[in-house]
Parts: sequence; structure tokens; C-alpha cells
Amino acid sequence: MSGLKLVNVSKRYGEVSVVERISLNIAPGEFVVLLGPSGCGKSTILRMIAGLETADHGEIHLDGVRIDPLPPGARGVAMVFQNYALYPHMTVRDNLSFGLRNIATPRDEIDKRIAAAAESLEIVHLLSRRPGELSGGQKQRVAIARAIVKEPKAFLFDEPLSNLDAALRSRTRIELAQLHRRLASTMIFVTHDQVEAMTLADRIVVLNERRIEQIGSPMEIYERPATRFVATFAGSPRMNILSANVSPDDNGDARVSIPGVCSFQSAIPFLSLPQRGDFFVGLRPEHVRIAACDGAELRGEIQLVERLGERTLAHVKLPNGEVIVAEDVGASRIDAGEACGLKICAEAAHLFDGDGAGHHARRP
Repeated sequence: MSGLKLVNVSKRYGEVSVVERISLNIAPGEFVVLLGPSGCGKSTILRMIAGLETADHGEIHLDGVRIDPLPPGARGVAMVFQNYALYPHMTVRDNLSFGLRNIATPRDEIDKRIAAAAESLEIVHLLSRRPGELSGGQKQRVAIARAIVKEPKAFLFDEPLSNLDAALRSRTRIELAQLHRRLASTMIFVTHDQVEAMTLADRIVVLNERRIEQIGSPMEIYERPATRFVATFAGSPRMNILSANVSPDDNGDARVSIPGVCSFQSAIPFLSLPQRGDFFVGLRPEHVRIAACDGAELRGEIQLVERLGERTLAHVKLPNGEVIVAEDVGASRIDAGEACGLKICAEAAHLFDGDGAGHHARRP
């Protein structure tokens, strides 16, 4: 297995900076997802690793060997594209064998690799068909199989599921996770879909504005976001962010006051916070629960209800005019236009300072 290392990698197109001094270590056999909005540089990073773009600065190493000076075919990586990039006039078998024939791989070896990949991805019955005769999901499997037969040191996936419908995308995610377990290969996967990132990754690299915002496991990203951007990008629905004031409590933790709404004691050490500047409190919807109005310290008016089956989400207008998303049980009877009480899980609150840096409760 092969590890991948990026050292201060940058890319510009004329006066436009696309990637700025990205450094990243990916362990052998690790599944890493590059997550971020359109234009953050994630696909450009992948293309620089593959050799489809030239890095203006920095180095790229694979298995201890510097590969950025090498041509794409000599780098030991295989890329799966968003649009499949299959040759329409060739059969599936010919699409899988084309790259191997170009490097003079023996025929017996080609047949062996195609048979193994086709069986692994359950496309044996498609080998004689052409891409025009395949569904979107079948084309994606063929594109993945074409990467597998190259036996690369690392697999690169550039938003490979974005052209699939929701049901097929969910099934293909499972198949990719199973494929990674079988191959135990290094995989780098680019997406803007945080559900794909959370369900597939060993580690997530969150990118924004050409830079890395945070690197961590899916639950580290979700539970302890390093920045306000990460907090609102990872998680569906997004984290509630409200203006807040903070002050020290008797036990040294921060007391959080949402002006015109409520105040509560957090589990965040006050001394860990900047001593001046603006603050925002972050609350996941599952940490704001619908409660009866009677006796509730916090009340609001329900603006919108989303019934998702296993849970219900309510968009609640607070007394200060801000709207917060709260959670209720799947069989909830709440409705828009009604008043409701809210119960906040204070221990799960996050704080973000004026620079966007995250501050969290003490680790248990």
C-alpha cells in the first residue's frame, strides 16, 4: 500500500489563485474525502495529483517517490471522472483493456485483471455491451473497473456519484465503501456532498477559499468543527448560528446569552475564549428539542415543519426575530403557526469568535 504526501502545493490561473500552499499527508490504505463548495480547489488538487494539471509550487509524493515531475501515465494513480469518460465506440471489455494494451500488458494478464474487476463490481454480463447501452449506474461501475484493472497505488475519484439519482447514489456509496475494504487501497474522493463525506471517509479534509479549514474524522468534523464555516457546511440541516454574548460563570465556564431570547451555562471554559470581540453560539438541530410551552424558558412560533419520517424538523421564529431549526419525534403533531417551547442542550453548545474560530466543551 502507498501513502500520498502534498507539500505546500499551489496553483494559479493567471491572476486567479485556485489552491494556496496545501499540505496533506494521506496514510497507506486510507480513504480521504476532499469536501467543500464549488470553486474551493478540491478538484484542482485531485487533477494535480493525477498530472492533469501542473502545480505551480510545491511537491507531490506517492509511496516515497516524488511524482509531480512525472507524466500522468507514470504516476501510479487511476482517476474516476464525474462524466465516466468511456469510449462510446468500444465495448466495456475494450474500455477496460485499452489502457493496459497501450502499455503492452500481456494478454493473459489483461484477461485476468478484467475478469477479477468485472466479478468484483458485478458487471460480467455487461462486458460485450457499449456505453450507450448502459444505465448511469452501470457506466459508473465500468469507470471504476477501468481504474481497478490498472492496479494503481492510489485511486482518485472526482465527484463520481453526482450524475446518479438519489437511490442509486446511496447504493453506490455502499459499494464504494465495500470496494475500499476489499482492496485496502489508498483512495482520495472529491465531493461537495457532506453526506457522501460522512459515510465514506476515514478522514475528511474540509476546503474553503483555496485553503484547508480542518482535517479530521467524520465525527471530529461534526462534533468539534474548527471554524464557523465547517460547522455550517458539515451537517444536514446545518448548525444553527445565533449572535451571543458571553460572560464567566461561577465554575469558570462561559455563560451564553442570546439577546432577547435566553441565557444558559455552557460547558466551554471561559478562559479559552478571546477576551473581546463578537461571539456566535452554534447549536445542532438535535440539541434544540421541541417542548411544551408550559414551563418552557424559551418559546417561539413555528414557521415551517419538515416531516422526515424518523424525525421532524421545525423552523421556529424566536422572540428576537431570528429563526432556529429544532428537532422533534417522527410522529410529532406540531404544525406551522403554533407556539412551542424549546429545550436547549447547553452542554452541546459551541461558540465561534469574530474570526470564525470554534470553541468547544471540554473533552469527556
